[in-house]
Amino acid sequence: MNKLTQGLMVVVVVLAVIAYGLFSHSESLSNKAAQLARDKTELSGKVEVKQATINTMAYQQLTAAKIDAQYVTEMNNAKSELEKMEIGVANGTIGLHINATCP
Repeated sequence: MNKLTQGLMVVVVVLAVIAYGLFSHSESLSNKAAQLARDKTELSGKVEVKQATINTMAYQQLTAAKIDAQYVTEMNNAKSELEKMEIGVANGTIGLHINATCP
């Protein structure tokens, strides 16, 4: 074998090694891309569940706030009515009737 043939064989071997390295690297990248796609799908599902929980909690919080506002309004109305009655009793404009019988 002459030097030219040996040189060509070395080039062919080097090119074969490089081609194998690129192929295995490409396959590795393909596997990583597939794993990332699976991870993305899984995480997207988890995010959707968490967002649904947040939406439910926000709705419950708004509902509780509405109920609280209603009770506060009723309580303030009752206090106002009680104050009016106390003032009326103190002024004598409202009489206090006691229905009692003695044996």
